[in-house]
Amino acid sequence: MTEESKFNLLDEPWIPVAFCSGKHQVLPLRDCFAQSPEIRRLSFGQDAVSFAVFRIMVAIMQRTLYVASAANGGWGASAWQQANENPKETLGLVDQYLETWRDRFFLFDPKRPFFQHPTVHTPKGDYSELNKILADVPNGEPFITMRIGAGLEEISYPEAAAQLIHLQAYDSAGIRSGAVGDTRVKGGKGYPIGTGWVGAQGGVYVEGENLFSTLMLNTLAIGQPGEETEEAQVTGIITANPEADLPAWECEEQPVGQRADIYPQGLADMLTWQSRRVRLIDGGSSVIGLVLCQGDRLGSEDVSAVTNAQVREPMGAWRFSEPQTRKNKRVTYMPRKHDPSRVIWRGMTSLLPEFPGKNATYKEVQVEASLPPAVVRWVGWLLSNGYLPESSTYRLRSCGYVYGSNESVFEEAISDYLAVPPRLLTGKDQKSLYLVKTGMELLDELAGAIASLAGNLQRAIGAEDTSLVTRTTRERFYSEIDSQFRAWLFRSGSANCNLDSLWEAGYGIAKKLESELLVAAPDEAMKGRVKNGTVFDLPNCVKWFAIKLSKTKSKVSAFNESKENHE
Repeated sequence: MTEESKFNLLDEPWIPVAFCSGKHQVLPLRDCFAQSPEIRRLSFGQDAVSFAVFRIMVAIMQRTLYVASAANGGWGASAWQQANENPKETLGLVDQYLETWRDRFFLFDPKRPFFQHPTVHTPKGDYSELNKILADVPNGEPFITMRIGAGLEEISYPEAAAQLIHLQAYDSAGIRSGAVGDTRVKGGKGYPIGTGWVGAQGGVYVEGENLFSTLMLNTLAIGQPGEETEEAQVTGIITANPEADLPAWECEEQPVGQRADIYPQGLADMLTWQSRRVRLIDGGSSVIGLVLCQGDRLGSEDVSAVTNAQVREPMGAWRFSEPQTRKNKRVTYMPRKHDPSRVIWRGMTSLLPEFPGKNATYKEVQVEASLPPAVVRWVGWLLSNGYLPESSTYRLRSCGYVYGSNESVFEEAISDYLAVPPRLLTGKDQKSLYLVKTGMELLDELAGAIASLAGNLQRAIGAEDTSLVTRTTRERFYSEIDSQFRAWLFRSGSANCNLDSLWEAGYGIAKKLESELLVAAPDEAMKGRVKNGTVFDLPNCVKWFAIKLSKTKSKVSAFNESKENHE
């Protein structure tokens, strides 16, 4: 620490939290860990900011336990269980770790400012306005914000700390200021290297009953290189040497340009990846601007940074990509990014391990069509092997952004969660998984039936393009069934959960929407139109809809009689 060192994140309150009791408070990082068994979750105003800060806390937990366990004989499930069941001892180790690295958590420091480069500068010595760092005012375009005037001229140190972490995780792509000393700079400009790492691959994590539990659930104990542990095989994450896997604040030097190691050395390195070179400008009692330049690109320039990153990134979902597989001449997975038109449960097949029917075929070889996040596979494995109680409640949370215009702007914020019965996370209850899979297919058919009715009624009055009305009707159906499906899902595997109850709920919504569509249909729909030899009129539209509904009922009957439902 020097006289210029200012605002230590360990001691100064900057993290808003919600306690299990309902109380809200702003805490220093150190107290946030110490009180984590009583805290429900982080409660920044934007979930993406909470997630970015949460990843920092996971990195601290990961690093603390990895080093401590490696020194005592191994970092595996048994060591993890010991840490999970003894929070006081575990948090004592975390506190010791934070004290050891206290001087690396100053927001302002002449040598090691937190998550920044101490000397990064442009040829002109200028700096950018705060819209470059504020998540709700990206590049001057207000994004669900109340900031105006002075609110854009300065921000407090606590807010700057949170927004700095968010920037490293989610900064949009585009040209940045050219840093002196960065060999990649051309004509004074730092050309695009992509979004911040977390923004490039989405974000999913497992939430427990309190913050301590959530931190532990997302801390992977996968052993060291050469051990080939079952834990590592389940998660698919590459093991790392604790001497090499350093979070950003432990690294002794950071170049102005691209770091030498183009891939992270382990989970702590991955969770604190420095996508940008940043230096906050201190206005004396607040932050008034920042120097923002390109940071570390993950991977080589000739291969997408996110290609097969599932072996390094624990909190993303992945999909098999046939085009990239052909290009790379090896099986390739790419991130399954957030879709703003789909609530989280509609993508559940990609989030749960051992979900039926998840294979894809490439050159007559079966490969997994999707890979759940490593943290989800990890929790499922812990449940399956008795390291976690099946009596607890676990939630899958997703958050992030949809980017637009070559990923240079934020278009939409994504945040959702899903309470999942432990039996579905283990993958062992195939009967329940088959029930859920069939239930999701059933709802998709009901949604398709009502969307088709909406489109056909439009054709009956002469419309050529019916894509908008079919899409909005489908989304209306899913919006109305949402809460009922979530409740049904949580009961899956119990005696009072069956496909009939879900069908009845979905059928009722479809019939309700049918009534609304028929009331709104103009008189000319009765006369109809002929298109490609087919008569689109109101009676035919209703008849076709009834046939589709009848098929969904038949699907329920077939399921109830099926072998899979009775095994």
